[in-house]
Amino acid sequence: MCSSDLIFSAANFPNLIPQGAHNVKVEIYDKEGAVYHSIYRSFQLVSTEMALAMGKKLASRANIRAESRNVNYNNTDTWYNNLLVNGSADYGDWKFAGDVYFTSEEKSHLQPMNRYSASIESSWLSLKAGDTYPTFSSLILEGKRLRGFNGALNLGFFNVQAAYGEITREVEGKVLETYDTQQMQSDVIKIDQAKYGKPYGKVEFGTYNRNVFAVRPSFGSGESFQLGFTYLHSSDDKKSVSLGPRPQENVVAGADLFIGIDERNIILTSQAAFSVLNTDIASGDLTDAQIDSLFGPGKFIDIDPATMKDIKSIASKFITINQFLTPLNPQELSSLAMETAIQFNYFNNNLKAAYVYRGNEFQSFGQSYVRTDVKGINLTDRMRLFDNKVFLSVGYENLKDNLQKPKLATTTFATMNAPVSIFPHADFPNIRVEYARNQNNNGIKSTDPVNAIYGIDDATNTVSVQLSYDLTAGVKHNTALSLSNSKREDSSIRKINSSNTFINFNFNSYWTSSFTTYFNTVFFNSEIAGVEYKYTMLSAGARYRMLDKKLTPSVQLS
Repeated sequence: MCSSDLIFSAANFPNLIPQGAHNVKVEIYDKEGAVYHSIYRSFQLVSTEMALAMGKKLASRANIRAESRNVNYNNTDTWYNNLLVNGSADYGDWKFAGDVYFTSEEKSHLQPMNRYSASIESSWLSLKAGDTYPTFSSLILEGKRLRGFNGALNLGFFNVQAAYGEITREVEGKVLETYDTQQMQSDVIKIDQAKYGKPYGKVEFGTYNRNVFAVRPSFGSGESFQLGFTYLHSSDDKKSVSLGPRPQENVVAGADLFIGIDERNIILTSQAAFSVLNTDIASGDLTDAQIDSLFGPGKFIDIDPATMKDIKSIASKFITINQFLTPLNPQELSSLAMETAIQFNYFNNNLKAAYVYRGNEFQSFGQSYVRTDVKGINLTDRMRLFDNKVFLSVGYENLKDNLQKPKLATTTFATMNAPVSIFPHADFPNIRVEYARNQNNNGIKSTDPVNAIYGIDDATNTVSVQLSYDLTAGVKHNTALSLSNSKREDSSIRKINSSNTFINFNFNSYWTSSFTTYFNTVFFNSEIAGVEYKYTMLSAGARYRMLDKKLTPSVQLS
């Protein structure tokens, strides 16, 4: 069998196929002459003029998916009911889409689980409303649900993205106990005595409504060059809840660069961002009198009061200026984050080297997943061998923390992984084998009589194997087997050794083009510090496509 694409262009065979409606059937045979797989399609051949006219017609489609699922755990039944409705339409270069997702997991005391969105897009304009996930810089705004508006104007030489909306909705707190006097506890605050009967209360803090605004102008189409600048402002609405923690405010500014050379066989990327965070904006900006009392030689902050007043007059337009602003010493680069990488793609080889630096005080409310207080290098090399039948990768990462020395010792995080993937041909299984090692050490020995409790010295070795194979026994079947074993050796004083074994087997059968059955089994066994946990899971199910594949009911037992 050949894995290459089969392409037929009517323009290369003029007058061979007349205009109008036609049917095509493609069959693939095995080496014994039996039909291995077949597909059937209908198509219509039209003139160029008719194709342009059809492109201006409205084409639409819709999909509805519903699920009702019951889970019994510890003699407690829980129903999960979900409904997804999405639709889209095309009119020439324009695309319209809308999605609605309702779930029984939506609760007023939690963050939103329901989703709503609508969008209009073309090659040069994008407008989205509802729940979207805007992507600007990966250091500043990425992966965050935003309920609001998100758009982009792409003109090639100049582009601009903008987003505004809610990333956290308000959830009111609860008063658990009330007191006549202040208690020495962080969760006891002053409350409304007229409402709760006493002036102080132990509370379960709520969550403020938090909005974000971000804008990113950029220059260049991104094919071979693009330079972008991102600004983000996010703030808690301190009036949205009455029993909340300290309301915060965040400003982040950054730049990103992309350069592609030799048809993007050489790629250089770089980005940097600087953040400012105010951990308590409840009292607003500092007054001039407060600045005189807090700033100056021998006072709380050794900065000239006059200089601080000049800074406040300008910076207060962007963020609340008071004693809770960080970083206090920007020259230490504690809230700076940057990444630079270069990539080469030649001779079936993809080599990438990267350097990262993220200060311990860097924070963006639009990006919750950036690891901070680390710097170091990352090297990866991916090679394609033997006509793309073998893929060999090698990766190495070395990071260090404690950049601004707030900790007792600096930890080195070293990671190495080496996967090999083999895709022989259809008569043999596909194979993937990987070895990985993670090692962490901060130099504090377990024999240190004073600091041994702070020591970090552990290494984890992981070996995994994945096999997949397609076979025909009456009908087509697909099988997959995954095995993984990891062992962690902790040489610190804690001795938290662990081991994990995971085995997963899948067997799918395609009885017809509409009817499919599947079977899955999972075995998991772990031991952490001598405590064992294991389980086995079996599941089987079937799905059937009907009504011209517009409806797919399925059933599964686990």
